[in-house]
Amino acid sequence: MGKLKELFKSKQILTKESISTEEETILINEEKNFINLEKEYEKTNLENNKLALIKENQTRALEKVTNNLTFTDFSLENLGEIVENLFHSVNEQMNAIDSVFEQINNYSALSEEVLASTEDSKTISQNTLDTALKGNEVVENSISNMSDIESSVEIVKEMLNEVKNNSIEINSILDIIKNISKQTKLLSLNASIEAARAGELGKGFSVVAHEINKLAQGSDDSVVKIQETILGMNDSIEKSNIAMDSCINKVAEGTEVSNNTMKVFRDIISAVKSNTKVSDQINLAVSDQANSLDVILSSTELLKELSRKVNILIEWIGLNTKYTETSLSNLKTSCSHLKEVSTQLLDTIESTYKKESTLRVYLGGKLVSEDPIYCSDQVSSNVLASVHTGLLSMSSSGDILPGIAKSWNLEDDGVTWTFNLRKNAKFHNLEEITSEDVKFSLERMLNPSKPATNAYFIEDIEGALEYKGGTSRDVCGIKILNKYCISLKLKQPYSDFLNNLSNCCCAIISKHSYNRDKSIVGCGPFIIESLENTNKKIKLKAFKDYFKGAPYVDKIFLYTPDNFVEEFKNKSIDIIQTTDSKIFNQVKENCTTKMHTSEILSCLYAGFVFGENKIFASNVEVRKALNHAIDKKKIISQFSNNLAVECRGPFPEGVLDSNLSSISYDPSFAKNTLKKFNCLNSNREFKIVCVNSFKSLADLIAEDLKDIGLNVKIYEEEYFNFYNSDTIKKYDLFISGWALDTPNLDGYIKALLSPDAQYNLGNYYNSELDDLVTNAKAIINPSKKLNAYMEVEKCILKDYPWIYLITPEVAYTSQENVRGLKISPLGTISYEDIMLV
Repeated sequence: MGKLKELFKSKQILTKESISTEEETILINEEKNFINLEKEYEKTNLENNKLALIKENQTRALEKVTNNLTFTDFSLENLGEIVENLFHSVNEQMNAIDSVFEQINNYSALSEEVLASTEDSKTISQNTLDTALKGNEVVENSISNMSDIESSVEIVKEMLNEVKNNSIEINSILDIIKNISKQTKLLSLNASIEAARAGELGKGFSVVAHEINKLAQGSDDSVVKIQETILGMNDSIEKSNIAMDSCINKVAEGTEVSNNTMKVFRDIISAVKSNTKVSDQINLAVSDQANSLDVILSSTELLKELSRKVNILIEWIGLNTKYTETSLSNLKTSCSHLKEVSTQLLDTIESTYKKESTLRVYLGGKLVSEDPIYCSDQVSSNVLASVHTGLLSMSSSGDILPGIAKSWNLEDDGVTWTFNLRKNAKFHNLEEITSEDVKFSLERMLNPSKPATNAYFIEDIEGALEYKGGTSRDVCGIKILNKYCISLKLKQPYSDFLNNLSNCCCAIISKHSYNRDKSIVGCGPFIIESLENTNKKIKLKAFKDYFKGAPYVDKIFLYTPDNFVEEFKNKSIDIIQTTDSKIFNQVKENCTTKMHTSEILSCLYAGFVFGENKIFASNVEVRKALNHAIDKKKIISQFSNNLAVECRGPFPEGVLDSNLSSISYDPSFAKNTLKKFNCLNSNREFKIVCVNSFKSLADLIAEDLKDIGLNVKIYEEEYFNFYNSDTIKKYDLFISGWALDTPNLDGYIKALLSPDAQYNLGNYYNSELDDLVTNAKAIINPSKKLNAYMEVEKCILKDYPWIYLITPEVAYTSQENVRGLKISPLGTISYEDIMLV
């Protein structure tokens, strides 16, 4: 059209002198017609290009709808299996409830029998108690009588001893009598002699002497008999004493036996009383148990009724699943017809549109590595999330979506996850993805010589640590079941494990390509086409054979121009996303598009460096005081230009709804506490270290710390040197930030606060924290897990390993022709869902 116009002008010039005015007017009108025709042509060409773009978008949208319907097929198939399993489980549950109900009834009857037996036992115990009391009384009387007998025997014994003593005295008297008798005999003999001398005159005296002698002899005989009698009596007394001693001993033994018997009776009485008390308790317990059984029976009846209703609901769900399956089948048919009709319609639309659609994005950094297992920064993760895909993926709202795995399920053991892979899913080199690639990729993350930055994401797999430590040839918990099925067995239940697998560091790459030349070949929606300017300019191209359907845009150009505001105003940049408040304000002040802000799961903090001679870190009261020394509102205003919110604890805002109070800005309290612990020595330097991008933040923190009397000095380190514990240990405080890789808090703590973590730059350790996190990880119930992590939060908060600063917000804007732009809670963009119109 332009050439015709030039020819017309040439003709006009050549003939201008030879033509009439009327002819000149006609030529001028013709020229105007040509100009209008040219404009119409340009307009038509523009509309044709737009129509071609719509045509391309519709084609890809139809492809995505078809793929999503296929995904729905998988989900519906899983739902059907779940409903069927649930139906069987509920039936088994109802059978179990019936069995339990029957057993409870039997147990209830048994409890009634136990209750009756307990009552009988109480009666028997009471009778035993009465008998034992009577027996005890008899024994007490027996002991009393034995005591009386013992007393009487002792009295008799004393009397016999007195008799014995008297017999001794009688013996003495008898001895006297014997002596008298002896003297009498002697006198009688003398008298007889004298009588003999006297003759007849002495006969009478002789008779008297004889009688006296006879009397003396009789006395002797009587004395002998008396002595014999006394000896016999003494012998009897001795025997009586022995008998009485024996009797006393027997009485003592009897008393001891009676005492023991009484003790036994008392023990019996005590035991019977205890038995009665226990019987009362048993009676009460059995009575309470009977009441509880009544409640259980009622509850079981209710449970049976609820199970019956659940069964009906499951049947209804199953029926609706069938309806949904039928509807989905009809929808697929309609979609197929729509696709066919749309294809025919699109084929009839003529277009000369040949230009590929390109999305231009403000990068704001550089790609640290092309290998997803060594990227932990926000910029690299955002780029590689579009290049790589794992078993699972994550939606813009943070929910789990199918990735290479079309479906998955948790086995009955509660620790084994089984993943079914898509058939014919391809890598960027068009090789098919198989279970071998999955196993290889996950084990590569645990490479003993150079493990992934986030290797802890999969360290819960059985055998992962052994493989990472070089003591095992493979990860025993990763099992290839067939070409398209793989299982991952965990060491313990871990409900958030799926979130870890959705991160791009768990991407699946081609085993064949890596083993051949160490190339990283992924299977995401885009392919890295080129990297320029030390990875600060990145070109991605759409992967047309992506298993979820080709992206809407053909190419993405990510870069960081110096004049990004002008380029955005000139529509040379389509999307700007940033957490940099300066960039946010420049765009907001100079561009007309609407700026959006959103909280993301990240935080900035100042970490204490622990170790020997670290007086500021060694005392929790000092760490707490320094938290109160920082004016966070000033940081939000001056460092973030209000593109942030205050971080009230160790976790980014929005992770836990724990209603924590803010840590107040109280420099007086901070200063007094530091004085108390002798930390304000002006000669002692308080060293703060940071990377260049955090220098202005470090200045604000230093300003507050100087106000309370600290001698603060700031040091800068290069990025890679900064993330080295040997570097950090020279300082007292380091300034850092962290964005969550997944919504899992255990991963956040593992990365920053566990003893062996690469990013635990301050060398912090808390055994209580490790135990709490381990327990929280294993909890499946969501509300209980939430409460467990609140306890974890309290544990960290009260120990103050950091100065908790701010949670940044992300700001983003786009040109009016951009559709589908969403920022996930992790700060990433799903570029495959973005459409240009």
